[in-house]
Amino acid sequence: MSIFTINDNSNYNSILSQSKANKESKENSKISFANAFLKQNASKLNEIQSANSQTLARSKVLNSTNTTNIINNTNFSISSKTSSPNYDISSEFKNSIYTLKYKQADLNTNTAYGYSVDKDGYMGSNFNKAAGLPEDFKIHKSTLDEIERKTENNSYTSDIKKYLGIDKYYTNIDMAETIKQYYNQFNQIVNHTFNDTNKTSFTEAD
Repeated sequence: MSIFTINDNSNYNSILSQSKANKESKENSKISFANAFLKQNASKLNEIQSANSQTLARSKVLNSTNTTNIINNTNFSISSKTSSPNYDISSEFKNSIYTLKYKQADLNTNTAYGYSVDKDGYMGSNFNKAAGLPEDFKIHKSTLDEIERKTENNSYTSDIKKYLGIDKYYTNIDMAETIKQYYNQFNQIVNHTFNDTNKTSFTEAD
């Protein structure tokens, strides 16, 4: 004898039918709710879709504009440098701060004390002009180096540097102004002695 018995077979079939009907009713309710939601919110969904389309269009326009600006700026930079090879205009910040840098045309030209030095070590014409020297005057960089060395290492400055524990007594020596003073004093001596400020050569007797 089985321990499991079904007393009413018709009642069992009724339960299955009811369960199936309930399941179908739930599915239909879900579909109805979805349709109602879409119907009620269709206009809102259209607004969102339209806004997204406009945002995408603006983004494309901005990207296109930025690309054009980059190309134009690059072309400006290239044309500026190629049209004027001795000058380089560089932008340091976005707020239009520019610096003008002069480039020496001669790659062998160096600088010393803020002035040009030729390949043989002589100070350039810009130094002569600042120092009030004749344009063709020749003064070697090593001469200025020796003047600086002597100035920095005389007995007075040496003691001061030692006392203060510093390497350099003068933070900046204006060599052009220094040479100008020496040259003017020399001219005064020549003029006083020979009564000739244009005298440029001297004999042993002189």
